[in-house]
Amino acid sequence: MRKLFKARALPRFLIRTDKLQPGDVLLTRGSEKMSKAIAHFSGGEYSHTSLCVTPQFLFESDGEIIAYRLISNEGSATLHGEKAEFGAIAGNSARCAVYRHPLLSDVDSARFDLALEEEMRESYGKDYAEMYRLVPLARLKPWAKAILDNYFRLEHSIRYHDAIPGPFCSQLVARFYQRL
Repeated sequence: MRKLFKARALPRFLIRTDKLQPGDVLLTRGSEKMSKAIAHFSGGEYSHTSLCVTPQFLFESDGEIIAYRLISNEGSATLHGEKAEFGAIAGNSARCAVYRHPLLSDVDSARFDLALEEEMRESYGKDYAEMYRLVPLARLKPWAKAILDNYFRLEHSIRYHDAIPGPFCSQLVARFYQRL
């Protein structure tokens, strides 16, 4: 049999980009160990949040630096008689939910842009927040929190001593909404 084409593997998780609006909040959980651990220790289903700024871009603090992330265009299809656009979220998301604030439609675009610009000025390009700041949120016994806190503080002082820490992903989204 002759090979006709090489198929590219489909992303594990597609999202309808035609339904996304600026200000939507995406909650995700990856399939990696750290993502599963964050979800487990926080007692939730998700480990990451990001802010939709356009149907193609997210603003997020993802464990590296705070920046925009592209939602890659994966194509379109007809779904229930209407055209649907699909995109893939960066990473290996195993779970995703999209939330929209009920009053978001009352916010004019100039106000939205100003809040985003202010948060960008404050956070863009900064490093991910210090991991030891997550420890108080963990559902652990006090002695386990103390061990983790010491470990992450030591790791930070050795590996990330030159870092300029910014907010966590959820703090970034919450700060944007506070500015709004």
